[in-house]
This record gives sequence, structure tokens and C-alpha cells, in this order.
Amino acid sequence: MAELDLREHYVVAMRKGHPAAERFDLDHWLAHPHVLFPGCGHRAGPLHEALAGSGRERRIGMVVPAFSIVPKLLESSDLVAILSSRCIPAEEQASLEVFDATLPVDGFLLHLAWHERADGDRGTRHVTGILRRPPAGSSPPEKL
Repeated sequence: MAELDLREHYVVAMRKGHPAAERFDLDHWLAHPHVLFPGCGHRAGPLHEALAGSGRERRIGMVVPAFSIVPKLLESSDLVAILSSRCIPAEEQASLEVFDATLPVDGFLLHLAWHERADGDRGTRHVTGILRRPPAGSSPPEKL
């Protein structure tokens, strides 16, 4: 069995020229509506918990069913989002500002396992290659 374990982290994304990008801090970030993609239907997540711990909350401007549509929404609005650093496609990185969250938000473990027979498979090599590449503007992921 072959495996790949990485620790993923969150970033804040918004369009180039966004008012919060000029002086990015927690107050400017929270002053704008956020895009939420609840995944399993839960509105509370790592950011919600981190904000609650500091006595703050965010304003939800839009809820969408999938993270994959968030970058396009950000490009043409004043919405902001907190995303996994690998959720921003390379072709959309040039039109977005990406910042580390100004509030510590717990990341998560990415775990991929495959049978060694698939080591030569083009699909397996493609996916593991993407995961091993650091997202634009960040350091390589922490290997566990």
C-alpha cells in the first residue's frame, strides 16, 4: 500500500482590488460578506469555532453547494472566503488575492492511499503530483 499524508491549511481569498486586501486584517476581513460552502450541511466549522472563541462572528453573504464555484464568485464580487489552500485552481490564482488567515484556524489532514499496482497509473500520478505541489504563494505542505 502506498500512502500520502499532508497537513492542509486554510487561506482567505478575495478578488484583486478588493477593499479588504489593501489593509488586510481581521476587522477588514470580517466587514465583508463571506461565501460559505457547508459541505455536510453544517454552518459551523473551524473558522466559526475560532471566531466564537475570540467573541467574533462573520456575516454570511451567500451559501453555495460546492467549494469549486467559490473562486469564480469571488472574482466578480466583494465576497470573501476561507478555503483550503488547494481549492484555488492555478488559472484563477492571478485574479485573486490570497492571505493567511489572521486568526488561527485548525487545518486538516489529507490522506490518500492506493495499491502499489497503481503507482504507474496516470490518474494516480496526476492526483499525487497535485497534492505534493505547494499552492501558489505558500510553503510546501507539512508532511506528517
